[in-house]
Amino acid sequence: MSPSPKHIVAPIIVWALPSSSPWCGISVGHSALGKFRRRQSSLSSPISWTSDPAVFVLYAQREETRREHAREVVAALDLQPVRASDYRSLITAAAREAAATEQGKPIAKAVIEALKDRKLLVPVPELLIRLAMAGRAAARQQAYRGLIRGLEQASIGALDQLLTDQSGNRSHLG
Repeated sequence: MSPSPKHIVAPIIVWALPSSSPWCGISVGHSALGKFRRRQSSLSSPISWTSDPAVFVLYAQREETRREHAREVVAALDLQPVRASDYRSLITAAAREAAATEQGKPIAKAVIEALKDRKLLVPVPELLIRLAMAGRAAARQQAYRGLIRGLEQASIGALDQLLTDQSGNRSHLG
């Protein structure tokens, strides 16, 4: 998938997941980009904006320029990197959304919204996907607990027996 200009204007904030990802089609940063544009006049070297894709190819060839501009964008928007201590709240946001759906896109969007609320940089797609999947797993665990809540111990024991009794290499449930 070749990125459209809206996905590569500020590479550290606006991005899209690769088309091979089950979470593809998510892009973020449009409101952050607008805020950055309004504040660019306060930067020491204002960035000129263009929609010509050829300009971005040249821009991406000089790694130092991209890093410098990325630092300016991060400083102007007062963004922080995601730390391990942020994971719990991001997974909780994913789990809240996952309670309503199994689809990856809305769950990942919930993580992105939580990142924006906390003024955190969007991490690499792999980490975003891991956080969303952890949220989905947490939501499933909560649903499983909800299914057995209120059951008598004898009923829970009978359900456990269905899972542990084996006929050959499989349980009785298949």
